Amino acid sequence: MWMTGSSEIPAVGFHKLIDIEFGLEERVNTCALCVTLKHLTPMVEDPVLYFTERLINSSRFGAM
Repeated sequence: MWMTGSSEIPAVGFHKLIDIEFGLEERVNTCALCVTLKHLTPMVEDPVLYFTERLINSSRFGAM
């Protein structure tokens, strides 16, 4: 829901696949179906864990 602004998947599906981009700040664009995550820092030991935690906590993207 946080990614699309929709409470359920439409019967015909979404107009495109969800894009994941990397940038300077974390944000979600519900119209474009795009999530932007911060670039990794060299200190991140487990990138999968790092991005999993970011997505789980993504409901706070707008509050940052």
